[in-house]
Amino acid sequence: MKNMEEIDPRFICAFCELVLCKPHQLTCGHRLCKSCIHTHNNCAICLEVGESDKQISGNDLSQHYLSDTHQRNLLSYITLKFSINDNSGRLSNQIVNGHSISSNVADVLKHHLEQIERSILPVQSNIEFLKKKFAFLERLQATVNDIAHKTIKQNSSNQKISTTSYTKNGQLSNDDSYIWRITGVKEKTMDAVAERQMSIYSEPFYTSPTGYKLCLRLYLNGDGNARGTHLSLFLVIMRSEYDAIIHWPFKYKVTFTLLNQSQSNSPSKFFWPDVNSTCFQRPRTDMNIASGIPKFFRLDIFEQTYDEYVQNDTMFIKVEVDFISERPKLVFIPGVSELANDEKHSDTIHENIERMVSLR
Repeated sequence: MKNMEEIDPRFICAFCELVLCKPHQLTCGHRLCKSCIHTHNNCAICLEVGESDKQISGNDLSQHYLSDTHQRNLLSYITLKFSINDNSGRLSNQIVNGHSISSNVADVLKHHLEQIERSILPVQSNIEFLKKKFAFLERLQATVNDIAHKTIKQNSSNQKISTTSYTKNGQLSNDDSYIWRITGVKEKTMDAVAERQMSIYSEPFYTSPTGYKLCLRLYLNGDGNARGTHLSLFLVIMRSEYDAIIHWPFKYKVTFTLLNQSQSNSPSKFFWPDVNSTCFQRPRTDMNIASGIPKFFRLDIFEQTYDEYVQNDTMFIKVEVDFISERPKLVFIPGVSELANDEKHSDTIHENIERMVSLR
């Protein structure tokens, strides 16, 4: 069966609004079911328009449909129906237009959403990159902190080593001597000749538990006028925590010995410090200028007897500090003066005596 909306209105009863059953056409043109004509006394059209409450008998309906009242009501009814249909059409158009607009808005929103999703992809990639970068920086910071902590501990250990009086390699022996063990002599000599590292220092040592803090400085290819001809060996006075309670200037005889490892005689040289030189005054910095014997040992002899002094790429130098002997007094000789104390000269009484003898 078809829907009521699909049936032509001409086949619908004006009273029951159902499909006409035994239809009868009235004078006004409307069609009604036969049963509806006998059941209802009022004109369906006039009743709907609402202008006639008057009871009309079935015998008078034909006359009523021809009356002016019925004709006016019929006109109003038709006008109302057309108005409703027209409004329905406009509403339908508005609905269609609204649906079209909604579809367009949905398409635009979908397009924007796709754009946003595409723009988010590089942002997400950057976020992942930054996360990895941040994790790397955290690991790097942890490593830096660890290195800094270890460096502080190492510096503390080095400080303890440099300031501890009683250590095996950090103090003079019972005979007031200290032996410097030098390893890697071959490489250190090559560095000195190539001037990559011209000198090396010994570890600091003390003359007593609360005594002078000293170290040695060696030029394996010579220093100054002795470069390329002699080993140059110097003493360095270093600042220590006991400087306030010891005697200044440092004025004691110092003897250097290159130890012969073949049990032969070991060459030695000594010097007396120049008490007027800043090299032997109380240090104002970590260490004073080195002073000693520039021409300590001839290089040509050292090379000829290399195996006697260097074994297993190791050599030994001994330093002795004589706190008992007194410095000899020299007779002043015109034209002869003490040598300046710095790394290019030596203040050596032994060499001064030899020089004065040669001048005689």
